[in-house]
Amino acid sequence: MKTLYAYQALIFVAAASLCSAAMADEKAVQSYSSPESVLLTDKGIFVSNVGKKLQPQSKDADGAISLIGEDGHVISRDYFDVTLNAPKGMAVIDDTLYVTDIDRVVGISLITKKKVYEVSLKDKSVGFLNDLAADKDGLLYASATDTGDIFVIDPEKDSDNAQVSRLAIAKLPGPNGLAYDAVTHSLWIASFGENNEPNGEIGHLNLASLNYKPLQGAGYGMFDGIALVNDDTLLFSDWVGYEKVGLLKKIDIQTGESSTLASQMGGPADFSYSAKTGEVYMPKMMESDLLIIDVK
Repeated sequence: MKTLYAYQALIFVAAASLCSAAMADEKAVQSYSSPESVLLTDKGIFVSNVGKKLQPQSKDADGAISLIGEDGHVISRDYFDVTLNAPKGMAVIDDTLYVTDIDRVVGISLITKKKVYEVSLKDKSVGFLNDLAADKDGLLYASATDTGDIFVIDPEKDSDNAQVSRLAIAKLPGPNGLAYDAVTHSLWIASFGENNEPNGEIGHLNLASLNYKPLQGAGYGMFDGIALVNDDTLLFSDWVGYEKVGLLKKIDIQTGESSTLASQMGGPADFSYSAKTGEVYMPKMMESDLLIIDVK
């Protein structure tokens, strides 16, 4: 986005005035540092933290990935032996956790906790990589909120130029959250919008044909996290603005009917949905805490 630095300044100022609150069916857990993304895996639950200062493009070595329990308590705030600046979206392939970090994607061994992979996207003029999704073939998809692009990365290839390519689709309005559907080999994309306006959209991208369509009924907003519950249902988060007004919403993909599941959140970011428990692990980026929401 052209005004991404203005966006960064706005969320930093607004964050200072927020306090935490939880509804009856919600549980808030603190001890985070601007949490941006949650990833549920069979090896644990991971939360990426941008840092104590909410500066998502600052190369300050202040970022961390936390390991947490199912109840949200922090087991290890800085779990991996890797220096990160402002880590955001994460995905796991085999025993490697991949995470976006401003203009690069870093791979970390879940066994040794050390860095085993890195690819730079500086030459793509990218400065705000956001979410990651892995497909059934071991490819990674990364959203670049500042350029409006989706990149595909093959972590098995050695050369940077050979392993990173831009998907040949029209620019999106600040692509943010990604959810991969293995059944249809497609991506659901939540876009944050451009120029600090709530003009983002929810869209569906067929990865075979590269056909992209906005989802009817979702409207426009500052969309961030997204999760596919089943063939008919999507969950997505909407910042709405830079105050404590964010939402978690559910939409019927077929009818376009939507409802609000949670509200009054400061910066509801890239959440994860647990099909086992029916709970959403929602990082509240501007409040530096995590909310566990029962959406059964």
